Amino acid sequence: MGGKIVNEENESTVTLNDVFRVLFRKWWIIILSTILCALLAFGATCVFTKKQYKATCKMYVYISTDRMTQTSLKNEDFNASNKIIVAYSEILKMDNMYKEILSVAELENKYDVSGFGKMLSCGSVKDTPIFYISVTCTSSQDAVKLANTAIEIFPVEAKKVVVGSDCEVIAQAVSATELDRGFKKHAVIGAILGFVVSCGVILIVKYVKKIKREKRENDL
Repeated sequence: MGGKIVNEENESTVTLNDVFRVLFRKWWIIILSTILCALLAFGATCVFTKKQYKATCKMYVYISTDRMTQTSLKNEDFNASNKIIVAYSEILKMDNMYKEILSVAELENKYDVSGFGKMLSCGSVKDTPIFYISVTCTSSQDAVKLANTAIEIFPVEAKKVVVGSDCEVIAQAVSATELDRGFKKHAVIGAILGFVVSCGVILIVKYVKKIKREKRENDL
């Protein structure tokens, strides 16, 4: 009887120590990739994002009969004021209000109605009867001008619609605040991506070469 020839292939196993050893040998590639990706993310933020400025005005909203009949505020008063603020928000978001604000501010040729709608935000300050109007745009002067124009003309129109409501301006926009463009966040994300991708590529290249080498050895 002829003897059987058995070719036993050694199973290739990979341990965590092997992985760390491979990565440690290429530490300089990982560090360079991490720094490079962080710088690229920082640069992309500079190029593809613009400076944004935000100006905010505030007014106190209440029921017009409250101040004549009451000497102290109750929870019902706050609830009623919050409901008025919801109505005020919807009124302010109407196209005709946008057009009037842009017209009075003499900026109707610079901003269109749909664009201005994205720039303006409003609502209650931390569920209080204080109503805020904020304008965010690339010009600090325009942001202040539009916010102050809105707080000037809007209460007149709002009180006509929401009968029995009243309001007082408590803060106008003096200056606009420059918003964070996310340099730090984007740089950190870029660094993490650079680290992960470089580690992955190093391991893939290493073990693809190892598999090919073992295959050649087995074919001999």
